[in-house]
Amino acid sequence: AIDRNQNYQGKTYGEIWGFQTDGFIKDAADSMSINQSALTSGGNFKYGPGDIKYKDLNHDGKIDGGKATVSDHGDLKKIGNNQPRYTYNFRLGASWKGFDIDAFFQGVGKRDWWGSGQTVYPLWQSIDVLYKNQLDYWTPDHTNARYPKLYPGNGGGTIAGLYAGNNNFYPQTKYLLNMAYLRLKNLTVGYAVTSRVLEQHGITKLRFYFSGQNIWTISNVGAPIDPELTDASSAGTATGRVYPFDKSYSFGMQLSF
Repeated sequence: AIDRNQNYQGKTYGEIWGFQTDGFIKDAADSMSINQSALTSGGNFKYGPGDIKYKDLNHDGKIDGGKATVSDHGDLKKIGNNQPRYTYNFRLGASWKGFDIDAFFQGVGKRDWWGSGQTVYPLWQSIDVLYKNQLDYWTPDHTNARYPKLYPGNGGGTIAGLYAGNNNFYPQTKYLLNMAYLRLKNLTVGYAVTSRVLEQHGITKLRFYFSGQNIWTISNVGAPIDPELTDASSAGTATGRVYPFDKSYSFGMQLSF
């Protein structure tokens, strides 16, 4: 049998495997209707109301990763790809009566990423605190939440060869991050002063300008990480949390003699 995580005929570079999310477990009866015991990582965690419900894609009455082979991957499927697709850039510029503007944009049209770590998911480790983006979690009075009910400790996992995450945060369709973006990489605005007085002093051009780097971004990642900085090959370490993507501004004057 061919290992699903090795190279095999027909494999797409960068493919991400995971479960298909089937919402939250609604009540005790709903919890009894599925068997997700193979996914629990030990400790006191047991699936119940407010936890993630994974879809039984192979209809065998249980949720698991099969034998981790191409022919038997259980309920796992390809849910995305971490390689940038449709990369593009373009430049806009104009000048009028001494004013000039130049704007350079770049972006990625499609890219998926399965994040990990405490920046992305609530209580990744038992000692973590909640970040602002993680406060929308399930409670009996708030069932239409983004995240499931809280449980301290969601790293690790029991599915062989699957990316980090367990319990409610195995790789899955619900929390796959959208890494597409459009960024204004550089904007320069200038104004050139022309004057006979300047020319008499040998100055042919006096130009004042403003320049900004990485000053504007459109993205919908779903977590406070930078879509350009993130390296999908490193499990959550290059998200820009510790070393964010720099923005810089400068002002200046140019003299031409």
